[in-house]
Amino acid sequence: MDRTFEKHRSGRGWILLGGLLLLTLTGCDVFSPREPEPPIGDGGSYVQPDTPDQVIENMETAISTLSTSNYRRLFASNFTFRPTPTALAREQIWSGWGRTEEDRYFTSLASALLPGGSHELDLDDATLSVASESRYIYEASYVLMVQHSRQDVPRAVSGRLVWVLTQESDGLWYISEWTDQEIENSFSWSDLKAAFYK
Repeated sequence: MDRTFEKHRSGRGWILLGGLLLLTLTGCDVFSPREPEPPIGDGGSYVQPDTPDQVIENMETAISTLSTSNYRRLFASNFTFRPTPTALAREQIWSGWGRTEEDRYFTSLASALLPGGSHELDLDDATLSVASESRYIYEASYVLMVQHSRQDVPRAVSGRLVWVLTQESDGLWYISEWTDQEIENSFSWSDLKAAFYK
C-alpha cells in the first residue's frame, strides 16, 4: 500500500512539474529575450579628445547620432563662430555667437529629425596644420546631410570650414573658433544654423 502511494505521489509531482514548465514556456515571456528599447539619453560614443584629430572624430560621431550632449562637449568655453558673408548679411543673429547659440541651434535640429533618418558629415580636401603647441588649424570642404522634417530647409548643406583647435588647461582639445565659407551659391552650414536657431 505504501509503495502504491509513493508511486502515485511521484507521478503527480512529475505532472505538476511538467505543467509548470509548459506554462512557463508558452504562457509567460518573463525569460524570453525582449526587443531593445531606445536609449533615454543621447547615443553615440565620445572619445576623450587627447589629440586634435579626436575632436574631428567626435564631431563626425555627434553628427551621425545627432547627440546633443556629445556635440556640446566639442566646444571651448570661449568658442566663437563666424558665418559666411551671405549669412552674415541676411541674418541679425550672429553677434556674440558662442556655445549657447551653438547648443540652441543643434538641439532644435535634433528635435526635428525624421524617424530612421541617417545623418552624415563628409569632410574632404582636409589639412591639419600646427599653429603652436596648443593650437592647430583644421581646414576642409564639407557636405552635411541631415534628415530633418522642415520642408523649408534643405537637408544637404555644403561649404568649407576652418576650425581652430586648442588645448585647454584640462589637457583636452576643443574647437575654439569656427569660420564658415560658402562655395558658390550652395546652402551653407551657416544657413542651416540660422534656420534652426530661430
